[in-house]
Amino acid sequence: MVRAVGALLLIAGASAWGVAGAAELSRRARQLRAMASALRTMESEICSSLTPMEGVLHTVSCGANGSVRRFFENVTAGFSDIGGSTFAQVWQRAAENTPELPFSRAERLTLIQLGRSLGRYDAQEQRAALEYAIMRFESFCARAEEDKREKFRLNAFMGVAAGVFAVVILL
Repeated sequence: MVRAVGALLLIAGASAWGVAGAAELSRRARQLRAMASALRTMESEICSSLTPMEGVLHTVSCGANGSVRRFFENVTAGFSDIGGSTFAQVWQRAAENTPELPFSRAERLTLIQLGRSLGRYDAQEQRAALEYAIMRFESFCARAEEDKREKFRLNAFMGVAAGVFAVVILL
């Protein structure tokens, strides 16, 4: 009886590990989608409303959620005590020092490149930079959704299989 309970617990634990890996794929896709949405809000605020950057950052950070919200809060905090730094440097520090963002190096690089254009050029050039970044994040999101579709079941199955394999070895 104890062996059966132990075996079930082992399988359940390994299954939970597999499902957690699959859930991380979903979380990453959601955060990429949220970043694209936040950048669309920025584009609207900068190009249509001509809102100053401080107001744009406040609006975007209030409307975002999760790690994207944390990123914009970091930019806002850095922007409020900018000191001898440029906006691009504050933006880059926030992109590099927001560990909650589940982004790859290429995705962070896209953010950093966008920060080099924001607040530096006129509204039309900023719009072009934002549109490019939005396009890239939508592409990253599509790729993440595809990875999720392909790997979700695989991760869940591998967790169950690892648990069953461990039980077989231990019995």
